[in-house]
Amino acid sequence: MSYLQWQIEQQKAYEWDPSSYNVIGTFAYILNEHYAPLSKRLTSFYQKMAFIPAYYKEAEKGLKNPAIELTSLAIEQHLGGVGVIETDFADSLKKTNIPEATKKLMLDRAKLSADAIRGYADFLKNMKNDKPRTFRLGKDLYEDKFKYEIQATGTAQQVFNAAVDRKVYMHHEMAKISIKLWPKYLVINQCPWTRLISSLK
Repeated sequence: MSYLQWQIEQQKAYEWDPSSYNVIGTFAYILNEHYAPLSKRLTSFYQKMAFIPAYYKEAEKGLKNPAIELTSLAIEQHLGGVGVIETDFADSLKKTNIPEATKKLMLDRAKLSADAIRGYADFLKNMKNDKPRTFRLGKDLYEDKFKYEIQATGTAQQVFNAAVDRKVYMHHEMAKISIKLWPKYLVINQCPWTRLISSLK
């Protein structure tokens, strides 16, 4: 609960990350995961699509100077994935015994949903954004995010420092082993590992 509260009150990705509103993955899951008979899954797909147009209208209202990189990502993701709603859904319907009249209603809603998704991409393309936010969280927000998402005993900085120390240690060990295994070639070629070993002596 505290993590959710932090996301809403502090991180506020809903204001600056347009890609966070992408619903296509949920619909792709319904089509591709065989957790229920196809007809039942497509009916669920159809029911959920009813909320897509309103959802993206609210998304447009919530955005405030989004990060440029994430805006571009959202445009590409939505335009690249809209086929799930449009083409893949229609192809799946052909494999069922759902009545034709019902199929037509389902396809009509799919068209409205696809239009809403493209409309969102167009909105992002044309959105006035004079002072875009950086996509980087910054140290304070990152520390909080790290605390909530990573199961670690130390802070993000402490974990980073430990990783750097480990990297230096491993490079030294690799150099020592390499010069023992291939001393002839390392000396002849004046390999950087040779110079590194010398610096360790």
